[in-house]
Amino acid sequence: MRRSALSLLLAAVVACAPQEAVEITHAVVRPPIAGGDVAVGYFEIANHTDAAIELIGATSSAARTIEIHTHVHDGDMLRMRKLSSVAVDPGTQVSFAPGGHHLMLFGYGAGEADRITVTMEFGNGSARSVEFTVESRAR
Repeated sequence: MRRSALSLLLAAVVACAPQEAVEITHAVVRPPIAGGDVAVGYFEIANHTDAAIELIGATSSAARTIEIHTHVHDGDMLRMRKLSSVAVDPGTQVSFAPGGHHLMLFGYGAGEADRITVTMEFGNGSARSVEFTVESRAR
């Protein structure tokens, strides 16, 4: 009985823990193909606030420059386009995933690192450092 009460108390504390206003999860980088220097980054970004947020850029010591891109249909072709920003409305989540929004990491030079840090920049002047897992190209 005592163990059950403790378990319930712990579950209640975890459930009441403050949630991050902007949550970034599932952050992964796929390194360049052999001989290349352009990697791609994917993640989920959730806005738990009452106001829209805007992702306007990203930087990392593992890349010369990072751009936000998306794919758009142009007739029968799927083309990549650079974006100046991506808005995340209140209470919503945006996926950066293959075939959609993603980060392009130009001049990628993390070598065999398992993780890299990317600093996400927002329209309100704030920034957040996010640890990205580097996935193997063998997947």
